[in-house]
Amino acid sequence: MLGLAVLIFVSLWLSGLELGLTVALALGVPSFIYAAIQFDVGNGTVHRLIDLQHQLSTRRLDEAPFFLSNIAELLGKAEKEILIFCDFPAYGALSNPDDYKDYFEAICRQVQADKPSVKILCLDESTRQKLAAESYRESESAKRKAGYRTEAQYLEAAKKENSEAEVAFARLTRHTSLVMPLYFWVADGKAIFSLRRYAGERMTEVGFATSDKPLIDALRGIFDRYVEVDQRYCLVKKSDEGITDRTESVASA
Repeated sequence: MLGLAVLIFVSLWLSGLELGLTVALALGVPSFIYAAIQFDVGNGTVHRLIDLQHQLSTRRLDEAPFFLSNIAELLGKAEKEILIFCDFPAYGALSNPDDYKDYFEAICRQVQADKPSVKILCLDESTRQKLAAESYRESESAKRKAGYRTEAQYLEAAKKENSEAEVAFARLTRHTSLVMPLYFWVADGKAIFSLRRYAGERMTEVGFATSDKPLIDALRGIFDRYVEVDQRYCLVKKSDEGITDRTESVASA
């Protein structure tokens, strides 16, 4: 599993690894089970293999946004720590509003209980609005069926949902304009992560659940690194108002 953690971390710099990792996780164990069925191993082995898939430290969940309920359940059980690293504060609000309600309420309950420490890092408003526009153009017919007849209507709805989430989590949220090649939600010793889908790619965003410690430590490291780089940028910007272009990247920091 350490190798998996390394792949996740390196994918920050080499987005080409996304497809390979997705295929490895999404198809690896299911393909093995399928092969066992084809060879008719019998004696309950297939059932044991299926049980094994659910016992693995890292396993495939579902395509986005249908693993949002898994995230809500994960966050709701946290006792010490919650880290949220994703593009939108209101992740899944428009694509899966029913499960988003549970997701939002799970975070609110944890914040009010003041038990686990909650930290959220998401894209700044201008960057996420660009991403939302990109999403609308990529699947315009689906967005129209969902009731968003124009791009402007969709962007306004996205802005409204994200603004409401930011108000609720104001003290907990930091922003970045850096690219996020993956999203993740860490709760104590468990996590759910997904690899971002880029415009024009055929692959879909797929969620994975993990309890692999080296992998979760790597995810924590990614979160801290983004925060560190963002803090450096803010300090530089304050000391030199003439800076108009952000050139520092996580890779070069």
